[in-house]
Amino acid sequence: SRYNGLLKRLKKSAEVEKELGAEILGLGAFPKIAGDGGVPLAKRIDLPVTTGTSYTTATAVEGTLNAAQRMQVDLGRAEAAVIGATGSIGRAATLLLAEHTRHLTLVARTPEHLEELQAELKQTRPEVEVRWTTNIAEAVRPADIVVAVSSATGAIVEPHDLKPGAGVTAVARPRNFSRIVTEQRNDVLVLDGVVMQVPGAQSGMAF
Repeated sequence: SRYNGLLKRLKKSAEVEKELGAEILGLGAFPKIAGDGGVPLAKRIDLPVTTGTSYTTATAVEGTLNAAQRMQVDLGRAEAAVIGATGSIGRAATLLLAEHTRHLTLVARTPEHLEELQAELKQTRPEVEVRWTTNIAEAVRPADIVVAVSSATGAIVEPHDLKPGAGVTAVARPRNFSRIVTEQRNDVLVLDGVVMQVPGAQSGMAF
């Protein structure tokens, strides 16, 4: 089948990369989707497998914590909101943020999924106050830090929605934040959560 053929090609690529000194294999875009998130491949090779989802989540949370620090937000007392909390990246980001903040509001379209995530957090992080809502403005207006990872196809947060002094990490593509937020709100910090500098020496690769 085409699926088994894809796995064979990915396995062969992984073997070559390991010979070249790779210690971890990252799947991005189509290979991640067609390869079922890398789970079948991880069972067939002797390398750890990760995806763009993991990297995006890690950088989103790191960016959020940096934004809070730059805006002098006390995470122990801060109100945090995650837009798109029940998606793959949003859920992972929520679980990581719960390690740093004590007040968390989850935002998504489906109440049942929000209730499930809230119940999980109450079980694993009972010290965190967890609320949920399907109303984005209701969640964002009191928030000191905001992570936006919604799959919405357009801007869903406007300048007047944000609290003064808020730190915002915009991860979603297309952007969940109106472009005029940065033009009209110089009292908030908006970080682009999917733009990062590759560490190490210049690779010389062309993109």
